[in-house]
Amino acid sequence: EFEERQKKTASEDPETLARVTALTEQLMACVQKTPSQQSLHSTEQPQELTEKTTSVASTSANDSALVSDLPQKAPSKSPNHYCTNCGAELDSGSKHCNQCGTTVIQNSPTKLTAKKNLLIFQSTFEQIIDQIEKGCTDLCPSCKSVMVDELVKLYPNSIEQAANWDSTTDFVTLAYKNAYSIAFDLLSSGNFHIHRGTLNPLSPAPRLLRVVECCLDYYVEHHIFDCDENKKAEQLSILWENIDSVG
Repeated sequence: EFEERQKKTASEDPETLARVTALTEQLMACVQKTPSQQSLHSTEQPQELTEKTTSVASTSANDSALVSDLPQKAPSKSPNHYCTNCGAELDSGSKHCNQCGTTVIQNSPTKLTAKKNLLIFQSTFEQIIDQIEKGCTDLCPSCKSVMVDELVKLYPNSIEQAANWDSTTDFVTLAYKNAYSIAFDLLSSGNFHIHRGTLNPLSPAPRLLRVVECCLDYYVEHHIFDCDENKKAEQLSILWENIDSVG
């Protein structure tokens, strides 16, 4: 479009085009000059820039009119934030996500702190799942995505609690507790069975079992809920009873 405007201007007013072309070359020479070509401590630099600025300011009204006629770039959209469920951009003031319908957490100092803490918590949660899955040699799918999906569903009901988290909060232990609960519930849901009492080996179920075992090992090592080897065996027994009764 700019080239077409130049051709039109050249046919109507060659003198104006010459002035605009000279001005453009002068500005480009100034912009393209690098620090290696122009000393930052040079006393001549301010004078040179002053002369170029004076030259630009002295451009005729006709030159300014040509520039003002060019199409202006539309202002970029500034979203309020992003949906915690699907990641879609949210318009300012939206109460629900336009993509998935999730209720939007409106910004306030308390809720902003809560969202910041939840992001730290989710990052810790994902790192733990990654670390656990590194020790898996099976070829079944990763359980990370399905577990994170379940974790995000808990956020709307965790705002007040997350707002009170601070530097003393043990995010690692908190992440292990949630990982254990989520993996336990998913295995007990029957959604990863091929038939009653039998888990699908081609689903994330084997990885979920690994998560449960590693979380219980963490409980025993750090004495979470006074967990010991006997309580660990008891929890695994309850889990397998649940697995055997669904599907």
